[in-house]
Amino acid sequence: MFIDLLKTRRSIRKFQDRPVENEKVDVLVEAVLRSPSSRSINLCLIRSRFFDD
Repeated sequence: MFIDLLKTRRSIRKFQDRPVENEKVDVLVEAVLRSPSSRSINLCLIRSRFFDD
């Protein structure tokens, strides 16, 4: 259930220097755009940068 997820959530502070797939970025952007906001103010600016090595 959702409450179990909230009870066991973790904050990850170790990051790996590797690229994130575009599909995963798209899923995260969609989640941000669909998430509720304070007083129903849905102001959002998303900036992403993609570099090809």
